[in-house]
Amino acid sequence: MSMRPRFSAREDTVIVNRDACERLPADHAFVLQFEANCGAGGGARGRVEHVVSGRTSRFQSIDELATFLAAVLRDVAANAGEAK
Repeated sequence: MSMRPRFSAREDTVIVNRDACERLPADHAFVLQFEANCGAGGGARGRVEHVVSGRTSRFQSIDELATFLAAVLRDVAANAGEAK
């Protein structure tokens, strides 16, 4: 019998530490979806979505993924500077 982590369909979350929320802001959250045949020599291909803005991109390599992430986070920082 293999030991797999258990995940419930719905987990209640309690924010215990406000500082943790500040270190993990929602505008820095992304969803990554990898193609089924990637990895193990197949490279990294898939889709990425910025949770707050809804911006999406397809990527064919880790470099393309990193470029998208950096561009979105640069925009987030610029918008935060304008809001101050």
